[in-house]
Amino acid sequence: MSVFGLIHGAWHGAWSWEQLVPALEVRGHHPVAVELPCDDEDAGLDEYARIVDEALGDADDVVLVAHSLGGLTVPLIAERRPIARIVLIAALLPKQGLSLVDQLRADRDILIGRNEGRRIDENKRLEWTDASAAIDTLYTDVEPQVAAAAFVRLRPQANKPHVEKARAPWPDLPTEYLVCAQDRMVSPGYQQRAPFTRQVLASAHSPMLSQPSELARRLCP
Repeated sequence: MSVFGLIHGAWHGAWSWEQLVPALEVRGHHPVAVELPCDDEDAGLDEYARIVDEALGDADDVVLVAHSLGGLTVPLIAERRPIARIVLIAALLPKQGLSLVDQLRADRDILIGRNEGRRIDENKRLEWTDASAAIDTLYTDVEPQVAAAAFVRLRPQANKPHVEKARAPWPDLPTEYLVCAQDRMVSPGYQQRAPFTRQVLASAHSPMLSQPSELARRLCP
């Protein structure tokens, strides 16, 4: 049995894994969906890593699964505890010495679109305001009722993780990258450049909601 540490991306919560969790459990694994304080403007990547580490407790056969913005936290978690394997899903990758904002300024092809359907709130958090735009971007291939329910649960994403410079190198651990070929959020071209073993999923940005059984199969070789 492996413990799967499930790290959600921007705007989301532990709820985003709720369809994947039973698909992993029937395969005999123990999934831990972690709730990150993405709407807390004082919480940065080190705080995210601390929360993941605490949620995983004393587990020693951990597979870290990071989606989208969750990829930035991975090296900091690996500093804190033993990790057996890493799986990235449409994940943004940290570059030591650079922030995500630095990367986006240098490479305009990392993300698709430029904040359509979103706004910056009074606390400098990025939030979705347009359900149609959010669903078209994040949940392209998700069933309409599931996508609508997901939009209602989205939270503002605080800015601090975007502007913190990555300080830790990528850990020397087995790492796989699941490329979401129909992604409308993180460019599939960017995903294909990930310097890891890659598999391609015929999915948009959120396969944990659109095809949880297939995702579970890919996570459990």
